[in-house]
Amino acid sequence: MEIELTEDMIESIGIGKLKRFGIDEEWKRYHSTEQLDLSSLLEEDLKYLQGLLESIKNIRKVKSRLYDIKIFLKSKDGDSSSKIYKLIHLRSLLINYLKDLKHHWIFKTSKEDSNVKVAYYINDIEYHRKIPGDRHTSPSPAHVDIEFVYEKFGKSGRSKVSFEDNQVYGKTVSEILLDAGYIPENDELIENYDKEIKRYKKLFNKIGKQFTINGTADSEGESWRKSTFKFSEDKMKNRVVIDTLDDDEDKEDRRKHILFELNNKKEIIKRYRIEIDKLKKELDFIRGHYDKTWEEAYL
Repeated sequence: MEIELTEDMIESIGIGKLKRFGIDEEWKRYHSTEQLDLSSLLEEDLKYLQGLLESIKNIRKVKSRLYDIKIFLKSKDGDSSSKIYKLIHLRSLLINYLKDLKHHWIFKTSKEDSNVKVAYYINDIEYHRKIPGDRHTSPSPAHVDIEFVYEKFGKSGRSKVSFEDNQVYGKTVSEILLDAGYIPENDELIENYDKEIKRYKKLFNKIGKQFTINGTADSEGESWRKSTFKFSEDKMKNRVVIDTLDDDEDKEDRRKHILFELNNKKEIIKRYRIEIDKLKKELDFIRGHYDKTWEEAYL
């Protein structure tokens, strides 16, 4: 499981205190944020990081990072399931693990917003044997495919993740999920999810409407770097529209619709052309018939 440290967080803590996590003076040349993999950290490093973040918890998004660490530690400590030594066992042990979860949900941090945890439902688990490969077939290692179902802006979506031997050997199901960034549901996650759903329902019908605001906001331009700007103190000058931020799915839906309409039009044009060709033949036949009739009448 990864957490994101923003530029404000890193500068407030200080590079010197973060060197043990591989963050040095050069980081800013290549990134605007830094990702830390909690699964790769020792417990003492996690506690140290927790303390650093506690010291700057008034900084924006820090409380959310502390919450991530808390949930990660809680999930790790509560894991008492069997360890996996054969990949083929992952499916049965994962099913057995999920049946003890009330909603059968697991959560993962959203790619679009690191403060949001998305709830996933495991829809399918499939084991694939190793394929050695030959002249006609590409080799493929043994792996397990897990299909997840989730909901976004009222639409259901699917995603898939694959696990191979080296990713599961000697680990519990909980450890495997945590390493991939997935957190099993718990009371705290469910409670927070319910709050987010209530907030979402209040905001959803406001998408596309204009508002006046004040404060600060993050801006993403053509550059990969983010910047923060402050709005005018005069709220009437600060007009914003609530947007979904990521319209990729809508674009895909529109693209499919356009292709469907285009294909339909092509079919219609094709049918018309066939009809026109028939009419032309009939017209040629009629013209020929009348020409012959007039010729006979003249003679």
